[in-house]
Amino acid sequence: KDRKHLHVGDHMASNDHNAKEAVHIHKEDKGRGDNFPKNVKMQFAFKTPGLRNLTDRQPFMHDGSIGTVRAVIEHYNTGGVKRPSLSDEMKPLNLTKAEIDDLVAFLKSAESNDEPVTLPILPH
Repeated sequence: KDRKHLHVGDHMASNDHNAKEAVHIHKEDKGRGDNFPKNVKMQFAFKTPGLRNLTDRQPFMHDGSIGTVRAVIEHYNTGGVKRPSLSDEMKPLNLTKAEIDDLVAFLKSAESNDEPVTLPILPH
């Protein structure tokens, strides 16, 4: 799937459950597929996270199976894990090493120097 449609807006996130196409996944964890067992394309569907401050949140994928931003890009570059639930729109990216380097640099540029927000303690 064209990744730009999954990561949009200020937080670079879609809030959809469409990252089903390429995860090193444990077979018993089917994500949204648990709620839609008869829908093959919902098997292994997980919420697409935002890209802001991405490099502070490794490991990646819903199960923590990929350790670096570069490895995630390389994973998608090959077209992901082939399985019946693979999105019909998921294709190998065929990026060059230079394009991968540029994409990693772009993602690092989406980092924030903002101070962490302290959440208030709400009354019971």
